[in-house]
Amino acid sequence: MAKNKFNVGDKVKVIKVLPEYERLLGEVGEIKDVDTGYQFPYEIKYDKAELEEEVEGGWLQSLFAEDELALVNDKVFYTGGDVVVANDISKPVLIEEYIKLEIKRIIELIDEELPQGRATSMVKTKLDEARLWLGEVK
Repeated sequence: MAKNKFNVGDKVKVIKVLPEYERLLGEVGEIKDVDTGYQFPYEIKYDKAELEEEVEGGWLQSLFAEDELALVNDKVFYTGGDVVVANDISKPVLIEEYIKLEIKRIIELIDEELPQGRATSMVKTKLDEARLWLGEVK
């Protein structure tokens, strides 16, 4: 029997989602349940209360496949080509998804660390546009 990559209680982040759930990229939660009999065996409880409310309302995804999650302490490496690898060469992530996640992190860093004003607002808008255009890359 194959060993699960994640176990109940593991802290994970979302690294891959369908386009309609793109705002979940980079969100963190804890593995709440593992049911290996399903295509999406990992159920997570998000750290953010507002996301959990949406899950309870049936509006938000909380079940994930193994390749859609990474341990919070995993280091992500770009190996060239069209994939990145999160500490496990057998589980590549499309480079477009990795870049979108990194852009989201940069926007969050700007919000947390820089004074808000016209210039930072423009930078965030341009970065957000870049994320949207990456959705068009095939």
